[in-house]
Amino acid sequence: IQHRIKSPVVAGFLISKIQRATECGFTLTLAEESLVPDCPNEKPVTVLVTVLGNLIENALDAMSGQAEGEIGLLLHYQ
Repeated sequence: IQHRIKSPVVAGFLISKIQRATECGFTLTLAEESLVPDCPNEKPVTVLVTVLGNLIENALDAMSGQAEGEIGLLLHYQ
């Protein structure tokens, strides 16, 4: 993840969500072409983490009760 997601905050957050998906019995994959540069400004990073968290949690909630499922994530942030 770290070679595609340069922001340590976003990379750490995504790793935690991948683990959460695994704990729920699902797979969360990050597309190879994903790219998020490091951002010295905290505000966009906070917004990105909030939005991603909501989207991923909504996807996990939507799949609850299913035996298996996969969330595919493609990020390109400029």
